[in-house]
Amino acid sequence: MNIEIEKISIITKLSKEDFLTLFIGQLPLEKAEIEKIRDLYYATYITFISSGVTPEDSWIAIRNLFISQETQIGERIKNGSS
Repeated sequence: MNIEIEKISIITKLSKEDFLTLFIGQLPLEKAEIEKIRDLYYATYITFISSGVTPEDSWIAIRNLFISQETQIGERIKNGSS
């Protein structure tokens, strides 16, 4: 995943690689968390898009869901550990 985060557009449908890059490139994630993003969150993102939600709104919804559900990551960031 060598794509620069700034070059990824959430306006168009994200590939799985770009989707993962947006998370992995910015957060201290453990292997199990990366797998969950790849398997659960990306599948949910695709379901939103398939249901007619715009790619941008789908990304925002997933990001907000992730933040609300994965509080341990926020705690690690706050405590300065990974």
